[in-house]
Amino acid sequence: PMSYRQAITVDKVGAGDYCAHVKLDSDGPATARKPFESLSVYVGLQQQGKDVLIYAAGIFEVNRRVVPNLLVFDASGIAGDMAGKGTL
Repeated sequence: PMSYRQAITVDKVGAGDYCAHVKLDSDGPATARKPFESLSVYVGLQQQGKDVLIYAAGIFEVNRRVVPNLLVFDASGIAGDMAGKGTL
């Protein structure tokens, strides 16, 4: 199994909106194998009536034999999904 630690910073923006920054805690305990080598994602949460709109954009690094040193910038949700795996 993989294990790693993430650092999360949350800021309130306006009346009811929030911005969270999720990053891989490089000083924290982790197994040798993780889904990514580095991760930094900004997640915006915007209240709209009874719904919450979620926006995510970030960058993460994957380093595997099959795909060495791949850096991915993502604004479509993959990075937010990766950040969410460790926080939800």
